[in-house]
Amino acid sequence: MNDETTAKPISTPFVVAPGAQIIAKSDGSFHYEPPKAVTFPPDLQKFIEAFQRFYYEPLWKMARDQGAPLPMVRWLGNPCQKWMFDLFVIQEIIYDTRPDIIIECGTSTGGSALFMASICELLHHGEVITVDIEQFSRSLHPGVTWVVSDVLDPELLEGFRDWSTMSGKVMVVLDDDHTKDHVLREMEVYGEFVTPGCYMVVEDTNINGHPVFDNFGPGP
Repeated sequence: MNDETTAKPISTPFVVAPGAQIIAKSDGSFHYEPPKAVTFPPDLQKFIEAFQRFYYEPLWKMARDQGAPLPMVRWLGNPCQKWMFDLFVIQEIIYDTRPDIIIECGTSTGGSALFMASICELLHHGEVITVDIEQFSRSLHPGVTWVVSDVLDPELLEGFRDWSTMSGKVMVVLDDDHTKDHVLREMEVYGEFVTPGCYMVVEDTNINGHPVFDNFGPGP
């Protein structure tokens, strides 16, 4: 006998992505059915990939060849090392799920932490903890806690483990070392902190030829 009910949306305390479903099982637990992947016509897919290559690769090459800073999107004057479309989607996620804590792995220039804290401030809900192994010059914001540490440091992780059990809903953003083994380890470790109905966002899954930076090597 199948232990799942019919695949119909049910009333639960969880927040789910548009198109997703929570399916009740006979043992009282729930099964999460993700939304179906979006597919595009071939010509549109080619255009999307060409735009990404144009946006990423010439800018990085220009900065490298000229020894100049990488041109970046800015949020309230702060360089923000994220694609602007990712920022817009992150804003939607924060609005829909209302996390109490957002853990960001990879602070860099601090613009993305400031962006997420600004959205939380507009919603009067949530705060950001951002971690990087390097100390950068950062703008102060009451909704951001800056941590200088290896994101996989056992002492840091133990602190997050204690914090996440007391802090309600937790969202995680991974945007530091993009090599495959590192990201996989982050997903395994930080996945336990993400609460039901919230998201883990893994950045830069388009590298290693998907469709940019063909020679990066295995990434996220």
